[in-house]
Amino acid sequence: MIQSLGQNLVFGLLVGALYGLVALGLSLIFGVTKFLNVAHGELVMFGGYACFWAFTLLGVDPFLSIPISMLLLFILGAVLYWLVFSRTVKLPEEAKIKNTLLVAFGLSVILQNLALRFFTADERGTNFP
Repeated sequence: MIQSLGQNLVFGLLVGALYGLVALGLSLIFGVTKFLNVAHGELVMFGGYACFWAFTLLGVDPFLSIPISMLLLFILGAVLYWLVFSRTVKLPEEAKIKNTLLVAFGLSVILQNLALRFFTADERGTNFP
């Protein structure tokens, strides 16, 4: 009983910290670039899946896979910026916010469906020795 309570408290703190980091990243992106990227959560999800699959398929320690997934998601973010968002940089601020919101919402839907297609909706977990 006490062990379960402790595990739930630690899990709640870790999930809350993750939500705080995601919100911090989203506000930093909007504050600096004035890009309203609502696909930010999907990119965080892909980072989590990158760590999960590195552990499951390759046997890489989850903490060692974090820098690798950070590099992969940095490259993905740079490619998405170059392909999708770079055309909106020269727009006036109000038009930039509206256009990036529209583009990022479409990108969000695309990334959600790609994740559903490739990873399915099944729950996943890991077992540590």
